Amino acid sequence: MVNQPHILLVGKEDYLPSLAELLMQDGAKTSLWHAADTQLPTGHLPDKQMESATPASSSLEKIDAVVFFDRIREQRSAFDSDAIIEQTLSTVTQLLTTVRNTVTKMLETKTPGQIIAVCDTSAIAGRRDQVASATVGGALIGMCKSLAKELGRYHISVNVICLGPLSEINDKLNLTPTETMMLKASGLGKPAELTHLAKNIQHLAQSEHWLNGQVLHINDGLVM
Repeated sequence: MVNQPHILLVGKEDYLPSLAELLMQDGAKTSLWHAADTQLPTGHLPDKQMESATPASSSLEKIDAVVFFDRIREQRSAFDSDAIIEQTLSTVTQLLTTVRNTVTKMLETKTPGQIIAVCDTSAIAGRRDQVASATVGGALIGMCKSLAKELGRYHISVNVICLGPLSEINDKLNLTPTETMMLKASGLGKPAELTHLAKNIQHLAQSEHWLNGQVLHINDGLVM
């Protein structure tokens, strides 16, 4: 029987509580940090500041996987450079703070861990009106690839999930007419359900893979 992992979800997306419920239904112990600014305290993760998915999952004595979400979907002008730079720096800081705290916990408990960053699919393909999303996602991908090389020696894997549209939040892509025609003809690019995301996170969190520094696409062939 596969040991079920303790997964820590970090982010501000509204669908994280529902995602936590799905992970728990699959047997994973799940905790949720859903602070407004996603800024984790430095040095350690005090239990009292954690919003647990269930009362039984409040203890963070052992963390197997942390999933960091920063999937920006807001439309922003490509010329709004100051705001885009500020958002990118904020996200990078939040990811590094999250990794520092959780990796410390993994090393203390000698746990082979998993760091998973979730960004928007625009980070790998670009999307019209999604300059901020592509910029932030690109920064996350580059940083995670470097972290994978740094942490691999400690049996901690770092991978990225590039997530396409989600049906539960009525995610819509601003497709060009040509893109719309091609996807309709091929039958690809359909929105994912939270269940799909939960299954992929569960697979990575269980450490049964041999992946490190990889970028995984969850978008039904929207990007190949």
